[in-house]
Amino acid sequence: SQEAMIDNIAIGDEVLTAGGFFATVLEVADDEVTVELSPGAQARLSKRAIAAVFAPDANDPVVAEPTEQMPS
Repeated sequence: SQEAMIDNIAIGDEVLTAGGFFATVLEVADDEVTVELSPGAQARLSKRAIAAVFAPDANDPVVAEPTEQMPS
């Protein structure tokens, strides 16, 4: 599930954001992560914005299942 995937995000993991960006996790906090998009370009993201997590030595991503749409 997405919740289990998000709970197991670790520094060094490669992630795919909901916006389609690949990034490397630099810091993990309660509800957010800091990632590096490219050398020197960092961004702070809500953990909910993570669509998939690639462990540093894994070939297959851990893909989140679709969740309910947020109300507009």
